[in-house]
Amino acid sequence: MSRTAFSGYGCCSIVRSKGRQGRTVIVWILIIMLGNANGAAIYLRFAGVCGAMVRFQRPARFRSRQLCPREPAVIKGLVILVLLGALTPLQGASGDGQEVTVRFPVYLNHFYLTLDHATYSAIKNDLFLRGQFAVSEERTTVRKDRTYTGLYFYGNNTYFEFFDVDTEKQRRVGDSAIAFGVDEAGASGKLEGPLGTHSATITRQLGEADVPWFLMTTPKGFTLESGISTWVMEYHPRFLREWHGEATGDAGVSRREILSRYKAVLKGAPARLYLADVVGVTIAADKQVTARMTELCKVFGYSSRVEAGDTVLHGPDFDLRLAPGAESAHGIQQVLLRLSRTPTTNAELRFGSKSVLKFHPDATATWAF
Repeated sequence: MSRTAFSGYGCCSIVRSKGRQGRTVIVWILIIMLGNANGAAIYLRFAGVCGAMVRFQRPARFRSRQLCPREPAVIKGLVILVLLGALTPLQGASGDGQEVTVRFPVYLNHFYLTLDHATYSAIKNDLFLRGQFAVSEERTTVRKDRTYTGLYFYGNNTYFEFFDVDTEKQRRVGDSAIAFGVDEAGASGKLEGPLGTHSATITRQLGEADVPWFLMTTPKGFTLESGISTWVMEYHPRFLREWHGEATGDAGVSRREILSRYKAVLKGAPARLYLADVVGVTIAADKQVTARMTELCKVFGYSSRVEAGDTVLHGPDFDLRLAPGAESAHGIQQVLLRLSRTPTTNAELRFGSKSVLKFHPDATATWAF
C-alpha cells in the first residue's frame, strides 16, 4: 500500500472516530496544506503513520469505530506538527524546508570577469589568444534590458567573457558572475519552485529584430548588480532558428549547439584550437556569498567539501571553489581550462601586471587574475 493510501487511512480514522470534530480538524489541515508545502509534507508523513497504525495495529477498533483513549492526543499532535510545518522558515533555496535536488544536470554555461584596462587591452591584442587559442570576438550585445561590450572566448560547451572597467563603468575590477546552464528544454520552469523565483526571457538584437535568446532564472539574494552574481540559463527554442538562421548546423537548445553557431558565423576563426572547456573556477567571496552559493549548488545536486579552508562545490562538468575574500581579493581569482592539446612553446603568458596563463603537460591550463 502506498504512503498516500496510508495518509488516507489516517485521515479517515479521524473523521470516522470524531465525526464533526474530526472533519473540522481535516479542514484546517487542508487549509494549511494549501498554504504551505511544509505543512503538507509533515502531515502526509504523520497521517501515513496514523493510517498504518489504524490499518495494521488496531483493525478491530477501526471497524467498530472505537476510539482508543489516546487518540485525541494523536489529533492534537498532528495539528501541532502541521502548524510547525507551516511556520518552519525556508531552508536554503528549496523553499519548502526540504533539501530539494533537481533531476537534471545543471552545468556551467560561462563566467565573466571585470578587468583593469591594461589587462583587458593586453588580452584583446594578444596574437596567440586571438589567432590560435580559441575562437574569440569583441562584441557589443544589445538586449531589451541592457547593453554591454565584452571580449569573448568560446569553447565546446562553455565560454568566458571579460569586461573592461574603463568601458563598463558600472562595474568594478573583480566583479564576476557564474552563469549556470541547462541543456534540457523546460528545465527553467522546473527550477522556479526550488529557487523560489521566476524566469525572464532575455532577448538579443540582430538587425532590427529582438530575438528571444535565453530564459534567465536568478536565485534570490543575487542580482546583476551584485559584485558576485549568478543565474541559470536555458536557451530559447526559437533562438537558433532566428539568429543567423541561414547558418548550417543543429538548432536545439544545448550549449554546444549555441557555441557552434557563434563560431560558425565568425569570419577568420582559427582551424585548430587549444581551448576545449572551462572545468574549474576559483572565486574570492565573503561568508554570505559562500553560504548562498553553497545552498544553491546543493539544489543542483552538487557535492561539497572543505579543502584548505576553501569550499569546493563539485558539479557534473566543473568545480567551483569559494575562497575567503578580502579587500585585496574579490571575484574570480583563477580558472582551470581543459585543452585539446598542449602548446609546444609559450608555457606561460602574462597580461598586464597580474594575469598569468600557464599551460601544463596534462592538456590543462590555469589562468590567474
